[in-house]
Amino acid sequence: MPAEDYPTSPNRDASASLIKTPSFSVRSVAAVLMALPLCYNTLILLRVPKFQNMFMDLLGSKDKLPTLALLILDHSMLLLGTFWLLAVVAAMVIFFSQRVLKVWIAAGLSAFLLAVAGVIISLGIFLPLATLMRQLAGHGF
Repeated sequence: MPAEDYPTSPNRDASASLIKTPSFSVRSVAAVLMALPLCYNTLILLRVPKFQNMFMDLLGSKDKLPTLALLILDHSMLLLGTFWLLAVVAAMVIFFSQRVLKVWIAAGLSAFLLAVAGVIISLGIFLPLATLMRQLAGHGF
């Protein structure tokens, strides 16, 4: 019996279109999932000049800092621009894609990358600062 002869229910076609086309609420949840680590990264990177001043006051120069901290201090605005560009591209995919899978992949991948970047930036800034504070308190290195 050919496939065209099998009876299909009208509800099956409607449910298939609902699964393939994500709703606005699904897109909004996906965008919020991505926006949370973006906000965190933005807040941290906008405060980098204050950290730079603290390191200058405590060390006298930035040259004594680890390489990761130097990269973050020197290129914070480039990192911030890159994160926002990633977020804008992901938001375009989230809100203009017709497939649910692409929406969740864009949201999940961008949220994961932004969260990992946030952890690396936090560690790169806060670990040297904590080490300096311990040294000033006399607890060794």
